[in-house]
Amino acid sequence: MAGGPPRLSRRCLERISQLFTITGPGSPSVLASMIQAIEQHVDWMVDCMAHMRDIGAETVEPIQHYEDEWVEHVNDVSKVSLRSTCSSW
Repeated sequence: MAGGPPRLSRRCLERISQLFTITGPGSPSVLASMIQAIEQHVDWMVDCMAHMRDIGAETVEPIQHYEDEWVEHVNDVSKVSLRSTCSSW
């Protein structure tokens, strides 16, 4: 991951698929209550692992193409926000 991870909130990354991340680059935690955001992330991870157990899966394999599509989707959706028109940081 030369140059660092992509900027978006996600739960795992291609090439390090066995790592779940709670907060990271581009995380919405700065726009929300950090504790509630972390709780939501952990709930998702637990649900994912329970689903994996239920279907007999042993790994989660993120795919770069779908990561890129998600980044594009988040960028498109965020363009309607007032926040996208100013430099607040």
